Amino acid sequence: MIDIKIITPTPGLKTKERLLQIIEDRNTGIMIKELSQQVNRPVSMLHVYLKQLVINQKICVRQSKVSKNLIYYPSNNVDKNYMQSVRDIGKIEASSDRLRRAS
Repeated sequence: MIDIKIITPTPGLKTKERLLQIIEDRNTGIMIKELSQQVNRPVSMLHVYLKQLVINQKICVRQSKVSKNLIYYPSNNVDKNYMQSVRDIGKIEASSDRLRRAS
């Protein structure tokens, strides 16, 4: 018979709060792979949290000039015009996700 172990949540910051804290501590920006390693969560899970943080204007995201990777920055490092375009992109992505789930 398989022995099942019930685990309890660890006290402390939730994943979204940890992501925000890490991004705010890195003014130069951080990529999702490094975030994944630091919080020990899969990239697919982090996409959901990062999208929420972008829409709520807590962070912003830019595409790297060298590669296609996205780099996440604290929102206080970016001008307001750029933040508006990022919010618009986040809203478009969120609505397209809802449409895909509905169909």
